[in-house]
Amino acid sequence: MMVEIKNSQEIDPTLKILVYGPSGVGKTVFGATAPDVLFLDAEGGMLSVADKKIDRIKIESFKDIKDAFMFLKNEKHDYKTVVIDSLTETQKKSMDEILKASGKDMPRIGDWGMNIEQIRRMVRNFRDLPMNVIITALEMNLTDEDEGISTKSPALQGKSLPQEVMGFMDVVGYMVAQEKKIESEGKGKKETEKKVVRAIRVQPTASINAKDRSPGGKLGIWVKPDFTEIYETVFGKPVTKKKKGTK
Repeated sequence: MMVEIKNSQEIDPTLKILVYGPSGVGKTVFGATAPDVLFLDAEGGMLSVADKKIDRIKIESFKDIKDAFMFLKNEKHDYKTVVIDSLTETQKKSMDEILKASGKDMPRIGDWGMNIEQIRRMVRNFRDLPMNVIITALEMNLTDEDEGISTKSPALQGKSLPQEVMGFMDVVGYMVAQEKKIESEGKGKKETEKKVVRAIRVQPTASINAKDRSPGGKLGIWVKPDFTEIYETVFGKPVTKKKKGTK
C-alpha cells in the first residue's frame, strides 16, 4: 500500500470556525466577510447582507444541506468558503425529516439519537472539505449538574453534541455586540456618539465556551468579526481568492 505523506506547509491552509451568540448579533454579516463564499441559508435571514453579492442555497430541508455537501465535494466550483447559517436551525430540519419519515408528531429517544448522529456526521463532513468552513449557531446556557456551573455554548440538542461540535473546529468564538461611547474631534470641540461595537471572544472563561487552536494562540482574546483579518492573523498570509473574471 502506498501512503502519501505531505508536510503541513505544503497543504493549502483552510480555517474552520464556529461562531455562536444571540440572534441579531451579526453572525451572518461575519460570514459574508469571507472570500468567494457560498451560504447555506437555513434561517432565511440574509436581509443583513442583501447589499452584498453573495451566492446562497436556501435550505428548506435536511436533504438540501446533504445535496449542497455533495455539490461542494464532487462538483467543480470556485467557492473558497462555505457558511452554514445556522447549525441550530439545521438540527431542527434534521428532526423534521426524521419525524416525516416515521409519521410521528413528537420525537422519541431513538429519534433524538438519529438526529444527533446526523448533525455530528454532517459537521465532520463539512469540516473535512478542502475549503474554509464557517458555522453559525444561536447560544444557550449549558449547565454542569455535578459542578452547578452554567456556560454559554452553541444551542444544540444533545448532552454531548455542543462539546463534540466545538471539538471539530479550529476556532470557536462567542460573538457580542455592545453599545459604546466614541469620542471624536469636530468643529474645535470633542463630540461623543454612541456606536454598536461587535467582537468575537476566542478564549474561554468560566462562563463562556471558546477556543483558538492557532499556533501559540495568535488570535489573542478578542477578534474583530472579519474573516479575512482572522485568516491572515492565523496563517500570516493573505487569504486565497479566485482570480478576477472567473465564476
